Amino acid sequence: MNDIDLLNEHGPDASPLSEEAWRSARTKLASEISPPARSRRWGLMPRIAVIGLAGVAAVAATVAVLPEKHPDRERPPTVTAQGTKGSPGPIRLVAATAPQYPFSLPGFDEVSYTADPGGPVMGIFGPSLGENGPNNTVVLVPLPEKPSGSSRGEREIDVDGRPGKIESFRDGQTGEIAAVQLNWERKPGQWVTIVGNGTRATEDEVLRLARSVVDEPRRLNFKVTLGLAPDGWVLGGFKGDDKAVSIISYQDPGTDRELHVVWYGTPPEDAGWEGLEAESRVTVNKRPAKLIRTTQNWIVVGSLPDGASYQLMAPRDFTTKQVVDLAGSIRIH
Repeated sequence: MNDIDLLNEHGPDASPLSEEAWRSARTKLASEISPPARSRRWGLMPRIAVIGLAGVAAVAATVAVLPEKHPDRERPPTVTAQGTKGSPGPIRLVAATAPQYPFSLPGFDEVSYTADPGGPVMGIFGPSLGENGPNNTVVLVPLPEKPSGSSRGEREIDVDGRPGKIESFRDGQTGEIAAVQLNWERKPGQWVTIVGNGTRATEDEVLRLARSVVDEPRRLNFKVTLGLAPDGWVLGGFKGDDKAVSIISYQDPGTDRELHVVWYGTPPEDAGWEGLEAESRVTVNKRPAKLIRTTQNWIVVGSLPDGASYQLMAPRDFTTKQVVDLAGSIRIH
């Protein structure tokens, strides 16, 4: 499998999952989970990662965030950043720092992260595994703006003088409340979603947790990051905890343009490139690399000081200098 195939299958722009695929993902996740010893606590992300980047958000939403759909109740809408698709603007590279997650929840030792393509980073706070699989998790999501729309099951609520909406969701099989979701304005202009699952699925517990949220930026588990990024582009998705492959992507909110960096613990075999037009040798950070031009992308293939390798993929409207500069800004995280 070459890297275009890899991104098509597992990357942020992979095809949406069907209901059958969602069920398969849940089954696969459950098969990967063996009941942990009582003295050990597991994080959710290492188990979810076996499904691949395209399924991470789906599994987090299906297993960790909310129960199966109730016949009379729909799951809350997926939280994504919306952008108006338009004509590409000029590319300008600016200094970039590694994306971070902004919050902490006191009392939780385990936390993992995931993100929908173009959406905010979701924090999944544990303990995340029990005898029946992922449960009792708390999902905390910073929203880019005030959520729009409403559902018939939600009601307005006051959270320490701030407006919010709260809703309970029942398990489709048992009829018991399996999740409680609160959207509220934590600070002026700062909207946040928090979801309590399992034993934490009560309004009192979710409100208690909401009041305990702390502003504390947390490092995400990327293998590599970029020191430069196109001005105005946002984190498009990531898969960061695999020992063999790690992906971080940025996207232009106004167009379909995307930038991907794939990290390999072991350099992959050269499988060829679809639409290959030209290939040349370049130097990136005093190390030899290959600059590849295809009909749709620029690709830089190089190595890092620790022996790992990377492949950077950028749209063709980038200049060759910009592509090489981006590759030169790749850093071990």
